[in-house]
Amino acid sequence: MPGLTATVQRWVLTLAALAVLSLLITLVVGIAGVFGFASVEASGGDQAQATVVTGASCSDPNAKEVVNLTVDGKQRQAKLDACGHAQGDPLTVTVPSNRANDASGDLLVHSAQADMGVDDAWRPIGLGLLFLAGLAGGGYALLYLREPGAKLPKLPWVTGS
Repeated sequence: MPGLTATVQRWVLTLAALAVLSLLITLVVGIAGVFGFASVEASGGDQAQATVVTGASCSDPNAKEVVNLTVDGKQRQAKLDACGHAQGDPLTVTVPSNRANDASGDLLVHSAQADMGVDDAWRPIGLGLLFLAGLAGGGYALLYLREPGAKLPKLPWVTGS
């Protein structure tokens, strides 16, 4: 980089290395799907109409309501992982394809409104924010680790003083 002092060259190369490292981390996270950034398929299953038999208070962190529904042509009761519904409320629920049971052996269903799938529109924004967070964190680390008034340490690929 002709015309730049050695100190400016070190800063430019250090910031470029920081940007490349942040970009690589963002790519790995985006490809591997770490922290939920990967595409998630909808859980699948059959939708059914259900009626609330017993509601649950939303103050309970593990609230489960009891609903009546028809599954495979048979009338059944199932547990719904929701809260705040009144007795007799009609709901559309999703019955998992594998007919998963909860710990007590009851059929566990989910609210269809909460189980419509995932919108990937926010994924690029999340990855962009991750890239910016990498730049900000790396830049802060460079400034924090530096002694007051000291120059940045020389990088191995920078020649000169």
